[in-house]
Amino acid sequence: MNHPRLLAMAALMLAACSSNASLGGGGYYPGDAQLADGAVGDVTQGSDTAADTAPDTTKPDVTADTTVPPSELTVPGCPDGDYTETAADPKGDLSAAQAGYSAADAIPAMLKALEARYPFGKTLVLEGDKVALGGGKTCTQAFFNAAKASTLAGALGQASVVVHECGHMLGWGTYGSHKYWIAKDLVATCQGMSYQGTDASFARSLIHDDAFAAAWPGCASFGMQGCDGYAPIYLDGDPKDGKFDSGDQGYDMVLEEVMQYVNSLAVDYAFADQSSYSTSAEDGLLTFLWYMQRYLHMARLDYPSVYKSLSESSCWRRTTLQLWGRGWFYLQRSASNPKLNLKGKFLRGLVQDPALLDEIARLRQLEGCVGG
Repeated sequence: MNHPRLLAMAALMLAACSSNASLGGGGYYPGDAQLADGAVGDVTQGSDTAADTAPDTTKPDVTADTTVPPSELTVPGCPDGDYTETAADPKGDLSAAQAGYSAADAIPAMLKALEARYPFGKTLVLEGDKVALGGGKTCTQAFFNAAKASTLAGALGQASVVVHECGHMLGWGTYGSHKYWIAKDLVATCQGMSYQGTDASFARSLIHDDAFAAAWPGCASFGMQGCDGYAPIYLDGDPKDGKFDSGDQGYDMVLEEVMQYVNSLAVDYAFADQSSYSTSAEDGLLTFLWYMQRYLHMARLDYPSVYKSLSESSCWRRTTLQLWGRGWFYLQRSASNPKLNLKGKFLRGLVQDPALLDEIARLRQLEGCVGG
């Protein structure tokens, strides 16, 4: 079954990608791609209902990485503080990807490089490519530019966008639910929380005018300096005008973007040595962590029924905390490389607003974990 919301999102995805704003100095805002009706690697539509499948409340089944200390913004004994994985490896051997490189084989070479440095990224690309976009294109066909891949570095400079967008392809399990493939062995499918439909949520665009927005006002147009350039892409539109905009999406897609911006950062962290430019790798993730906190704050104060549904669901609560933990897992690693952000220090300050950190603490308390 093709639901109208999914079809509208397909068109929106390509429009948003074409609106990507160059920030100068090699920076970029990856485009917004939301599509996919089926389970991982399956393009068939399921039923209209699905049970929540929450992530494990303990540590994911992956190898612990203790080379970088955990963030002070996570709490041991809680899903965020207990999160760990085998981190992307910036020193992985790229010789297999480089051997006999040609632009005609850029995608296979990129996949070899991902295998060496961020294997989960390779998995997302391969699985995402099984889901057809409008017009029959795959995510690599839609979001990889072979003309910019005359060298391996040129191909790898596009890897974070490709992984991000292919990752989006895997979000929809059955209508009314959302699948979060957080890490290799950590998948959750949560029910509800979309706005365009009958689910108990509200449009994410509403946070555009909340009390925190003044700290980083949204740009009136692309290309302006010193303002939130993500807002015109993700927080646009009026949920009451009958027209579907990116900003009409609910909490499910706020969390989806957090998840994919973690992947973007992991890829750029892995391939930082392949570029001489600075990127907005940290900025996208930090911006969406900020949006997530603001959404939770607005839900709790202005939409109590939405907050009740969200916070009392073990699936939504744990998935939020797991993604908060995974975000900081990579932000701890990227902090040592100034090339991986354009406004990193400023954005970290926004995310660390005590009133917004309190929203994460409240979820820990509801989770009943140590230190919540």
